Amino acid sequence: VFIFPDEQGVIAYNWITSERVTVFVKEGSREESPERIAQREAAMRQARLEQERRAQQAARIALEILEAASQASGHPYFDRKGLPMPGSVRLIEVETFARIAGYAPRAKGEPMSGMLAVAAVRDASGSLSTLEIIDEHGNKAALAGGTRKGRFWSPDDRWRTAKTVILAEGIATAASISLALYDRDTAVVATLSACNIEPVVRAILEAHCDDAP
Repeated sequence: VFIFPDEQGVIAYNWITSERVTVFVKEGSREESPERIAQREAAMRQARLEQERRAQQAARIALEILEAASQASGHPYFDRKGLPMPGSVRLIEVETFARIAGYAPRAKGEPMSGMLAVAAVRDASGSLSTLEIIDEHGNKAALAGGTRKGRFWSPDDRWRTAKTVILAEGIATAASISLALYDRDTAVVATLSACNIEPVVRAILEAHCDDAP
């Protein structure tokens, strides 16, 4: 949240959905003066720059965490669902995650514990944006500051060329669908949030249009 110097308005940012909202104490304050308009525009530019800085930092931290994490054949969350752990998902101890990320991960206000499953969340170009984090109890969170809007997780790269792309919300659901797919022209991705479905659809459609001959 960015608070205007005169404390008459704020810019609130949702790090999960990438939505930004500007709110003023008085509705009429939007048209108070040219100075106020200039102040608001400058504050919004500053907020955008801060958002970009945090996103870039989160991407660097995400890469460092993935490099420190290890591959494994199982994790309690996937074991309970009767699923083999996707090959691209890695494991890292919560203490190691906290040391690299600079904070102890929490889900719904509660500390995450045990071994964490971490999955790379990428944009349609393949660039790493953030991580989806799942602890042994199935609690889920995203890496702080990372961009998730229009980003997704996929068990493989088949979505790039598939004629049909199935969208699932969670990684486990997407992984189970992937196991049942025999048609190479069908793929699956996980949007990680219901409100992220439309942005992911747009990103995939744009990527397919860009790859078209």
